[in-house]
Amino acid sequence: MQFTTTTGEIIEVEGHSGIAVPLYSKGEKVTVYYEANNPKNFALDSEFEQSTPYIALIILWMVVATGIVYYVSR
Repeated sequence: MQFTTTTGEIIEVEGHSGIAVPLYSKGEKVTVYYEANNPKNFALDSEFEQSTPYIALIILWMVVATGIVYYVSR
């Protein structure tokens, strides 16, 4: 992935999302939020990026619920 900062610096990174399937097509424009002092620390403005914490909480809730059911049924 490549993006240009407001100062014109071109930043290139690989494998940011952590999934094998690309979220965007090559050349597609997306909004990028980054730290001015460290542009390699960034986040994409995407539904996937925004929903990741909620997905993790749902999985955690399912694991906890399964453990409770298992404990109670013993």
